[in-house]
Amino acid sequence: MKLNGTSDYSAKSIIFTVNATEDRTLNVDGENVRTLWMNNNNGDPIIKNSSIGSHTFNVPIQLNATLEINTEKGNLTFNNTITNRFWIDAKGQDGKLFINGEITDNGGFTVKPNAKAVITANATYTGDTYVDAGGILELQANLSNSKVIVQGGGNLTINAANSDLTFTSAITNNGWIDTKGQADKTLIINGAISGTGGLSVKQNSNAVIAANATYSGKTYVESGGKLELQANLPNSEVEVQGGGNLILNTENGGFTLTNSIINGNWIDTKGQVGKTLIINGAISGTGGLSIKENSEVVIAANATHTGDTYVESGGTLKLQANLPNSKVIVENGGTLIIDGTNATIKNLQIDNGGAVEVVAGKSFTVTGTATNNGTITVRSGATVVGGIEGNATVEQAAKEVQTYYVGSPVSNITAKSANVGLHITFDETTNSWTPKPWSDFPAAPTFGKGYGVQVAATGVQGTATTISFTGTLNNGERNVTITSTATPGRRFNFLGNPYPSYLSGAEIAKVANIEKTVWTYFKDTDNTYKFGFFNISEAGTGTLMEDGNIPPMQGFWVRATADGSFTFKNDMRIHKPASSNVFRAPQASERQVLRLQVSNGMVSDEAVILFSENANSDWNSSKLMNPGLNIYTVKAGADLALNSRTAIEYDVETTVGVKAESGVYTFSASKFENFGAEKAYLLDKVANVATDLSTGDYTVNFTEAYEGTDRFALVFPRSGVITGLENAEQAGFFAFANNNRISVNSDAAGMIYVFNSIGQQVAAQAISGKLTTVSTALPAGIYMVKVNSLTTKVVVR
Repeated sequence: MKLNGTSDYSAKSIIFTVNATEDRTLNVDGENVRTLWMNNNNGDPIIKNSSIGSHTFNVPIQLNATLEINTEKGNLTFNNTITNRFWIDAKGQDGKLFINGEITDNGGFTVKPNAKAVITANATYTGDTYVDAGGILELQANLSNSKVIVQGGGNLTINAANSDLTFTSAITNNGWIDTKGQADKTLIINGAISGTGGLSVKQNSNAVIAANATYSGKTYVESGGKLELQANLPNSEVEVQGGGNLILNTENGGFTLTNSIINGNWIDTKGQVGKTLIINGAISGTGGLSIKENSEVVIAANATHTGDTYVESGGTLKLQANLPNSKVIVENGGTLIIDGTNATIKNLQIDNGGAVEVVAGKSFTVTGTATNNGTITVRSGATVVGGIEGNATVEQAAKEVQTYYVGSPVSNITAKSANVGLHITFDETTNSWTPKPWSDFPAAPTFGKGYGVQVAATGVQGTATTISFTGTLNNGERNVTITSTATPGRRFNFLGNPYPSYLSGAEIAKVANIEKTVWTYFKDTDNTYKFGFFNISEAGTGTLMEDGNIPPMQGFWVRATADGSFTFKNDMRIHKPASSNVFRAPQASERQVLRLQVSNGMVSDEAVILFSENANSDWNSSKLMNPGLNIYTVKAGADLALNSRTAIEYDVETTVGVKAESGVYTFSASKFENFGAEKAYLLDKVANVATDLSTGDYTVNFTEAYEGTDRFALVFPRSGVITGLENAEQAGFFAFANNNRISVNSDAAGMIYVFNSIGQQVAAQAISGKLTTVSTALPAGIYMVKVNSLTTKVVVR
């Protein structure tokens, strides 16, 4: 069939009946192209194929009304331009509509239920394109000006079957989108996809989503399919099926991927230096991941995929979350940066030329095997837990013109800081320090031994700097000999944390033959060097230490109760706990704590007294003497920084030892916790003064240096006065026993009378000041003490 002559042709309906079984073609004839006008003559025009034949229109068509194209039984093909000034409704059942010519003008297009339409030529019409429920529209070309709406139950197929295809139309997808094509042909979707529907990348399809897409249905990458994301899919979970490939590409700009990914095969990341991909959605599944050259990737959400994770040459992976099931392989030229609070991976392999950096203050755990043929850098305050060895540099922040007490986290040292003057070693057998030049610091330092290092002796006081050691990272279990009796009375052993991680105080407490306390020595905020301690038993208290956990590169002291060894092992290694006190301890209501402080306004020191029904000998902490000011208590001949008892011992002196230079000092209770109405008195036996620390402080002027245990004591008076209770409060009256003699504190004047348990008077003495000690030595027993109208009971032991 041909259109010839000089005039266009007009039709209302073209029907191919069931008898039109032979394929028919409508062509133009002659040099002048004739147009077929589809007009509205008492009803919308229609072109319908009710036959099983396939019929083709090679003539241009212009619409003066909505045109129905119905492929009821057979196919219809349009190879020339359609000027769509109204609307095209594609209907059908068994046949398929092929539009191979351009659709232009301002009309729209609808694929009705059961209809199947294919558009193979770029179309510029501006009306919307609808795919109704049950309808199928296949696009092999771009709709540059038409928004596509896929209704629920509708299907849109975008097919780069014959050439590369860039699709720029926005799509509202409430049904489903399939992408198809050839492996060597690329489909780029540059228009935004929204709606509730999903998307499947079919076998051999090579699809690129280059614009942010907000559709909420699932995205499938089927076997043999490849999907490249250059933008975010915030609401769509992506599933990469076996044999599928997902590529995340930042070449056109960095972006954040927030959707979750089920990775059943493989994910590749690509990009440009300086353009970062942030993966904020969880990755799961059995597949793996490759960080390609020039790709900069941040994994910010936990990923549970079990396949390997490769960081290839020129690629950078910044890990801020966990990969608990994945082996991370850092290839030659690849970089892994640990930037998470506690980034955990399963296995680690660092190839020759690969690099791992743990950012300052961050933490890194390897739960499985680790092989390091590259380099690891552990920045200041960062921690590493796991069986990692090999070459590493470990740094620690410091200040110039200051001595630090450290342990080396590496062996076989190949490089160390140049900003250290002297280093000093401690000999437990002689209790002596030996200074040596930094150049003599051993290349193979003793595992677990503590050292002193003098940082920047000629520097500027307080200027921030860094010290570092480079060598083979320490790992595994090692024993360090500790001594208790080599020098009488000297049982403190100086150790150093040998790992790039914290040592757990709770695990240190399990070591046999040591007192359950750790001590550290450092410059305090008052610019004096002093010892802090922490009791790592259930007592869980101390001074100048936040807890009993030992930071990386920190020197510390333990006190041996018998000769033996201190075993360092990986089980001790932890990251910095979130809570300052990680130890199991009774509730505050079960314990009473007094922190007795002495200070001259610039320098201070504290001794701690603790009462708890759970207390035992492990709850006591020995006093390591500072070079300057010291305060401590004495119990059974031992000098204690922490003195723990099961209950308050009323009316009994606790000896307080003090070492101080001349000057004015103030004694106070910096903490007086859970004592209720109880009182604690500090006795000054030289000044004959007792001070209630629960309500006030006591100031003393040492005209010369003082060191001793004979002047000060602490007493908790019994609150139960038998008679005259209110007057006793006003008179500051209480009595206690010490060295078989009774002392009385009272503001009153008069006589002190002492009676035994059968009422006999056994001593009497006039009050001589606020604090009076009755001179008569008494045998053990229970006595009544009377001052004027006040009476109380005292036990002499």
